[in-house]
Amino acid sequence: MGDQNQLLKDFAAPNSQGTQSSITRPNVEANNFELKPSLLLIVQQNQFGGGATEDPNLHLSIFLEYCDTLKLNGVTNDVIRLRLFSFSLRDKARAWLYSLPAGSITTWDQLSRVFLIKYFPPSKTAQMRNQITSFVLKEGESLYEAWERYKELLRMCPHHGLEKWLIVHTFYNGLTYNTRMTVDAAAGGALMNKTIDEAYNLIEDMAQNHYQWVNERAPQTSKGGKYEIDALDHISSKVDALFKKVESLSINSVASTSISCEICGYVGHSALQCQLGNPSSIDTSGNEQVNYVNNFNQKGDPFSNTYNPVWRNHPNFSYRNPPENPMPTSNFGPPGFRAPQSNLPPQRSNLENMMEKFVTTQSKLNKEFKQVCDDSIKIE
Repeated sequence: MGDQNQLLKDFAAPNSQGTQSSITRPNVEANNFELKPSLLLIVQQNQFGGGATEDPNLHLSIFLEYCDTLKLNGVTNDVIRLRLFSFSLRDKARAWLYSLPAGSITTWDQLSRVFLIKYFPPSKTAQMRNQITSFVLKEGESLYEAWERYKELLRMCPHHGLEKWLIVHTFYNGLTYNTRMTVDAAAGGALMNKTIDEAYNLIEDMAQNHYQWVNERAPQTSKGGKYEIDALDHISSKVDALFKKVESLSINSVASTSISCEICGYVGHSALQCQLGNPSSIDTSGNEQVNYVNNFNQKGDPFSNTYNPVWRNHPNFSYRNPPENPMPTSNFGPPGFRAPQSNLPPQRSNLENMMEKFVTTQSKLNKEFKQVCDDSIKIE
């Protein structure tokens, strides 16, 4: 009858009874029981948020270590753990704890079981167990690195259910042939002739010994490191310097091609390089044409009355039929002038010489780089 007289807004108003804890804290009879603020601070510095990359088993192990630092007369472990555990959670994990039914958790075993079921479900257990049983040595992985990775898988899934003999068998079968032969040689013939504990301890000792010796020799060896980087830097600097030279050469070449000859007017060479101004480089078969040009330049007036005997038999001043094979004309000489034929081999440009030098240098650098890489592989 009392509820019927209440207003509707009173039923929608929140109250403190709606946020009850899911953990039932045991009563403490000891009067000196107190959770130190320093202990609470340490627990809060290592909180679990429920992320995919967080390890719930590791979180429980660390939490129990903190709880074991506190011992009081008349106070059980469940009293301390149940009161501290909520401080070790944050974000979604803490919201999940309060989402459980109020007072449903009364012991630490019950709380840890519910926590692992939530954040380490059976599907994740099956996945981790499959990674353990299908363990294989990776390429380039040392014995120590493989053994540590294998033990990390076992630690992340402590409830894997695999016996110790099966753990040793799985790791041994996952090794490569050469590594397995090394383990057998250290075992005195075959690892399978050892007991379970002897085989496990032998692998542990070999891994630790390999780790110690690798660390001592690490500054002396290089695994594709200093030599490779230095060689690449050397090649890169050479290529940059060559490109700068080619660019400067191209600029000079463009500037030189803009010079026109003062004798023939042809663009691409100077007057000193012109064949018309250097009679010694002209073939004897072209004397008549050269004399014509020289007379033309000396007289200055081709239509003057001065008689020039050289013009008598010139093909351009004859009424005879042209020869069957007329002389080839040049683009930069007077009509009828035949370009002199040079017996010298064609000269190569500076750009071609630079490219040939670059190819030769690059081939030499590639051979040196390959030799350095081979030496580093032999050292390993």
